[in-house]
Amino acid sequence: MKPLSKAARFALVRLLAVAGCSLAAGPLVFLLEFFVDAIEGASVTYAAARLRHSPDSLLFKFAAISIMVLPATTLIASGIHVLGRMRKDSFFFATLSGSMLGSIALYVTALSLIGQWPGLRFLNIRGATAIIGLSILLSALYWVVAIRGHRRMRALVEQDAWAIRAME
Repeated sequence: MKPLSKAARFALVRLLAVAGCSLAAGPLVFLLEFFVDAIEGASVTYAAARLRHSPDSLLFKFAAISIMVLPATTLIASGIHVLGRMRKDSFFFATLSGSMLGSIALYVTALSLIGQWPGLRFLNIRGATAIIGLSILLSALYWVVAIRGHRRMRALVEQDAWAIRAME
């Protein structure tokens, strides 16, 4: 079998990173739930008991969250790709733009699936915090998985090109 070209390998890594970030969204949502419960003063045992006594299975919840987050991770990947084309895909800019794009995508997805805007009702800061926090974590995770290695490789290639031009 013929090895993949550099562009095909790059696209495959990004597609796998989108899938991986979507699958990681379920545990990240429950991590955010524990964090928000801790901020509100509830103990970890309360949050674990609430999770354990829920009617649906945990794997079903993880799968539903992963499917719901897939459009957001795709939009985050597209936004970071555009930043990479402009050579502005540092961690800060990628996470900032990814969190904005991901929050918008999560709100639109929640509106179309659930029928309401979570976190935008009066004094429902918990829902807004969860959506913004999840989009920040997803964009940071995507940057670490898909972009970080490519940035290093791009810097080495640019450094080699600069050295060759300096020798000419």
